[in-house]
Amino acid sequence: MNRYLRQVVLYCLISLFAAQQAMAAKPASQTKAPEPVKITAAKKAPKKAAGGAADKPMLTAVEKKHLRDQFLKGYALFEKKKYSAACPYFFEFTSKLTPDDADYEWASFFFGVCLLRMGYSHAAVDVLGHLLPRKPNPKIVTYCLEIFETLLREKPCDKRFIIETALSDQDYGFVEGEMSDFVHYYQGVYDWERGLFAWGNQHFRQIRPWRHYFFKYLYQQALYNVYQDRIADAINILDQIVAHPKASRDMQNEARKTLARLLYETGEYKDADFMYTQIQQSILEQSEN
Repeated sequence: MNRYLRQVVLYCLISLFAAQQAMAAKPASQTKAPEPVKITAAKKAPKKAAGGAADKPMLTAVEKKHLRDQFLKGYALFEKKKYSAACPYFFEFTSKLTPDDADYEWASFFFGVCLLRMGYSHAAVDVLGHLLPRKPNPKIVTYCLEIFETLLREKPCDKRFIIETALSDQDYGFVEGEMSDFVHYYQGVYDWERGLFAWGNQHFRQIRPWRHYFFKYLYQQALYNVYQDRIADAINILDQIVAHPKASRDMQNEARKTLARLLYETGEYKDADFMYTQIQQSILEQSEN
């Protein structure tokens, strides 16, 4: 358990204790649990699930009912976007039950989303990253992949953990469009980094042409050409990215920076200076420089 998650667990324990104390002090009429909410279609859980089952004590029917009520309370708060208040309920549910219990997958997912909405992105990645390899239902997988895709694009997170734990060696054949491109791109890069070029190329061929992750693939191809000392090939690929109207500004800027360095190293100083001047910055980025 990383230090971010340890901090959040401590927070959840304190919040849960405070919530239980407050609930105990209220009249019974005020502590009625919300109406049951159907989260998933009823399904029979597998007899055994990897991780945790042997480490947790057997619970009585009364204790399981209490945890089910806690889950419903947490979900009611989650629906109202009261993530800080909902977090301890999902934490209690997942910490006392095992992955083969009903709604464990959803509780883990809601717990991770609560952490993310509270600003604990590293802890959220830890929770959701360990959830995906257990092969939860497709809706949860799709939601988690969308979260990871957004985090890897826009926010600081443990990129290596996401790739190695949640993406590499996983089969997400049911996802489509942007999410499929996202998965195949990072799986392809993961294979290339380990010298598995044939496997990596299989993933890259699944990416839709001239979309966001296709340009990222082209950029990786250019870097690999630089590594192989095929500078002219790398420059040609980077020129394609810079000139293509469907490439994002950030992707074009990244290509321009690398292209300018290569031009400078090959003695094309004027072209290198010109390429640097073509790097486009937002108003905010300009004000920070």
